[in-house]
Order: sequence, then structure tokens, then C-alpha cells
Amino acid sequence: MIGNDLNHYQRLSSRRDFFTRAGSGLAGIALAHMLQTDGRAATTSGSDPLAPKPPHHTPTAKSIIWLFMEGGPSHIDLFDPKPKLVELQGQPLPESMRPKFTAMPGTSKNGMMPSKRSFKQYGQSGIWVSDWYPNIAKHVDDMTVIRSCWTDGINHLGSVTEMNSGSILSGRPSLGSWVNYGLGSANRNLPSFVVMLDDKDPIGGA
Repeated sequence: MIGNDLNHYQRLSSRRDFFTRAGSGLAGIALAHMLQTDGRAATTSGSDPLAPKPPHHTPTAKSIIWLFMEGGPSHIDLFDPKPKLVELQGQPLPESMRPKFTAMPGTSKNGMMPSKRSFKQYGQSGIWVSDWYPNIAKHVDDMTVIRSCWTDGINHLGSVTEMNSGSILSGRPSLGSWVNYGLGSANRNLPSFVVMLDDKDPIGGA
């Protein structure tokens, strides 16, 4: 005979209780791992993959700030004059450069369009700088301009990810990850590198 107490079903664990217990357990595992790796690093050299490693040469920089300005001016408007492009202004793309791929529909028959900027060489290095950067041109001997970059993709996402990770595929380790892997970390309690965003995420994510 069933009594008047209908609360015969008793919930074993609430959702809040489950996540509290699970979170505490994961935190304990993480703490144990950190204590173990710190102990190994103190006793056995090279056993900790994130322990500081000696670089190939004595560094002069203590930190790096990588400014990746997505959507900035084109290189052909800043430091990379293209005399041949000026010569071919308005003409169709030469056959030697085909097949032509473009992400913008209706532009496959557009003529060649050079930069409208004027360029001069500055400093002892003779780096070309456009008229958009008259003040930066005064400091070109303190700069390094790399002209050997190229990409496997033609759209924005592929170029953004390849610039920061070396691959057109998203989700690959970034430059900061590889530096941390190669040099280790001097402080396990602080991140070796951080990503600081502007007002919105870049294409492909932080």
C-alpha cells in the first residue's frame, strides 16, 4: 500500500551540484599536474616542455609587440612601388599571369590599376616610401621592410590566418605559440603571449 508521501523519487544531484563537484575535481587535477611539472623542472633538466630554454643567440629584445592591422593600406601604396604596374596601367592582365582568379564578381576584365602615390628613396638603406608617410620616411634606417612575403590564398580569411600562423587554414598555432614552444616560459603563472583586440575580432578569430 502506497502511503501519502508521494516524494518517492529523490533527485540524486542537482545541475548546480554536478558542475560544482566537476569543477573542483578538474581544478584538483590541474593543480596536481602543475605541482608535478614544477617539481620535475626543479630536479630534472629538460623534462618540462615549457621550461625556459637557451636561445640560439643572446637576445636584445625582452618582448615583442606584433601589430597586425587588418584592413590597412595596401603595400603598393606604402613601401612597394611597382614600375611595371604603372607601365601596364589600364591594360588587361597579361597572359603570362593567367589563370586569373578574383573574389569579386564582375572584375575579371578590369584593367591593371597602379598606385596613385609617388615614391622616393630615403635613408642610407634607400628604402622606398610613398608620400603618405613623410614622417615615417625619416626613420627608415631603423626599420626592416620585408618584400618576400607571398600567400597561397586570395581572400581575406586565408591571408589573415597565413600571416599569423603560416597556414591558410584556421586553428593552426600562431607565431606566439611557436615562440613559447621554442623558448619556453619564464613564469608558468603568467601567459607567455597575449592577444589584445581592437573594437572587434579579426577575420578568423583572435
